[in-house]
Amino acid sequence: FFQTYVRDKGYGEFGSTPEELIDTASSELREQAQDKIFTTNDIRVLENESLEVWHAYGNYVARVVLQNDVPEGTKNEIAILEAAVAYADAARLEELNVIYTSYDRIVAGMLAIAVPRGLIKEHLDLLNSLNAVRNDISAMRLAFSDPLFTLLRVKRYQDDTEGLFNAVVNLQKKMRDAGVRYDTEDPALQLIISFE
Repeated sequence: FFQTYVRDKGYGEFGSTPEELIDTASSELREQAQDKIFTTNDIRVLENESLEVWHAYGNYVARVVLQNDVPEGTKNEIAILEAAVAYADAARLEELNVIYTSYDRIVAGMLAIAVPRGLIKEHLDLLNSLNAVRNDISAMRLAFSDPLFTLLRVKRYQDDTEGLFNAVVNLQKKMRDAGVRYDTEDPALQLIISFE
């Protein structure tokens, strides 16, 4: 934005006005901040609708999340960003890498699983919510090199995390209402307990 502004200043009355430049920069930032929306074309769909398949699917989702969870004691991403900005210390943003990697692996795992047809909507809601939060965290890592983009993503972060929470709850509810039950050795039960 600033490079374009300075260049256009040199063109005098033939250059863009500051307002036009801001509008252009805002549009470009909004485009850059758009997430890829995963659809049915991005996942494998299972036609088998048995409770056993739904049960296995739930355990797979839980295993992906639990095996790629951030290490215990990792600070929250917003706390890391706030500390980095407060102390003007870009090196602190490196702490976000472990969180980003966790989300990145979870998204990859969700793309790899075969999804029962009856759970496509819930799975895509979960996948797209995870992807949005992953992209928010990726943008936080750019707080010093691209602060406007970071700000744009941080503004939507709370909505994205709420969307993720709701996606997990909706998936769990749909499976429970269908009669899927988990016992103590199922990873899905461990994940369900952590969300309650």
